[in-house]
Amino acid sequence: MNTADSEVLEDSLNGTSNEYVYHTIADGETLFSISKRYDVDIETILKLNPGISPTHMKKGSVIRITPDTKELNVTIEPKQLYTEYKVRKKETLYSISKKFGTTVEEIKKCNPNIKQIKQDDIINIPAGIEYNTVTAENPITSAEINNIYNKLYKSDKKGVINVAVILPFMLRQSSPDTKACLYTEYYQGFLMAVDSLKRQGASINVYAYDSEESESTVRRILSDPILKEMDLIIAPENDSHIKLIADFGLANDINVVNTFSLKNEEVSHNAKVFQTNIPHSYLYAEAADRFIRYLGNRKVVFLSHTPEEPDKRDFIGGLKEELDRAHIAYHEIKFGNELNLLDQDSILADASGIVFVPTSAKKKVLSLILAPIESLKEKRVDLDIALFGYPEWLTQVPEYLNEFYKLNTYLYSRFYANPFEEDTKTFHKRFLYWYNKDMINASPQYALLGFDTGIYFLSAIREHGKNFASQDIRPSIDRIQTDFSFQRVNNWSGFINKSFYFINFTPNFTIRKIRD
Repeated sequence: MNTADSEVLEDSLNGTSNEYVYHTIADGETLFSISKRYDVDIETILKLNPGISPTHMKKGSVIRITPDTKELNVTIEPKQLYTEYKVRKKETLYSISKKFGTTVEEIKKCNPNIKQIKQDDIINIPAGIEYNTVTAENPITSAEINNIYNKLYKSDKKGVINVAVILPFMLRQSSPDTKACLYTEYYQGFLMAVDSLKRQGASINVYAYDSEESESTVRRILSDPILKEMDLIIAPENDSHIKLIADFGLANDINVVNTFSLKNEEVSHNAKVFQTNIPHSYLYAEAADRFIRYLGNRKVVFLSHTPEEPDKRDFIGGLKEELDRAHIAYHEIKFGNELNLLDQDSILADASGIVFVPTSAKKKVLSLILAPIESLKEKRVDLDIALFGYPEWLTQVPEYLNEFYKLNTYLYSRFYANPFEEDTKTFHKRFLYWYNKDMINASPQYALLGFDTGIYFLSAIREHGKNFASQDIRPSIDRIQTDFSFQRVNNWSGFINKSFYFINFTPNFTIRKIRD
């Protein structure tokens, strides 16, 4: 559980926090019954909790309300609703429950006859509860509640999309540093997305500002009256600058995109913030789950380089917990400056498939383990060997591509652009044509990051207006380098992007980009 989740849990147990009361939705409660209980109108509850709606009142979910309370006896008649889902290859009840934000127990309640699941089975997934509310007074009707909600979060499509890009371009410097050049490249990629949508008929105004890594400059930018007309603001990496822009966005109903900061906390309590990078805690949990689905049928062997502390301690700890939970045994081989796998008879004796997991992503460790694993593969042709690695290895692909292919290597990463795919090649050519230069060699590639971000958000605003998050928050899984699958952290928060990739370098000399 991350810090934000812990704070929410503590608040809900204590009942109050700062100016809010935190309420856990009980079985059978409705917007009407909660509004009566706390003597607060339904519109205020919806404003304070954009993650709920008349049709989305999830039992056990926490909402925030104003402090004054007033009890009212309410009788509820609940009816469980569900939707059908076709099981995919290698999916488990646990992985399906995480995908739909429910629990294994809730899925089993909707499928009383289920014991085991297999590919292509049709199962029921909980999809909320329908309520019939009866009180001594005449309750507000469902139609009236829906009218309130639709008024708050109406589709506001208009002819022109206004977007501001506020980044530290450092234009006053005689020679901007590499970071400033990367931000410029992000903006260049964003402009290419704008051009692509304009060719499809979209009308988009882009306002670019140099934040100069200065809080006073950001305040001055936000004081420009035109900023209140924005539908979207791209924020810089500095945490204090993100807060200024996020507060401005919340006050003026403007979407704010945090593309660059992983640790900023604004998304946990500001409903207008979109964080495009999946936080470490979520990434590690999701990567461990996907590891079990794709590699859990092999013998798992951790390779620990003893001369130094493992830099992937947090991920390895989480992975081991998930392996224990799934009753999958694992082994560990510790080594110094030389790794010999041929003398590990006790581990390899009864293995048919094996996956090696180093506890460090450092290049030195990678260079130490590749040759011994290759040697084992040549000696033990009966073993189906795979290697599991980390995002940092992507910078080593040009040097170790053949080894990665040979060892059936899997990496996880928030970003990946396959250099052999036509979309990637085409973008490279377009960027060179537009700007008469190649992209900076970085991971991620900033021009692609700007392009993917621009296409996703500008397309959503064009189709649904700036309140697109309440209308339709469909995932986008066809981007070049970064996919988007946004979910709220809690009912009053913004959105985090939970999308990431497993990149598999196969022995057939192909690269698979696994999205789920």
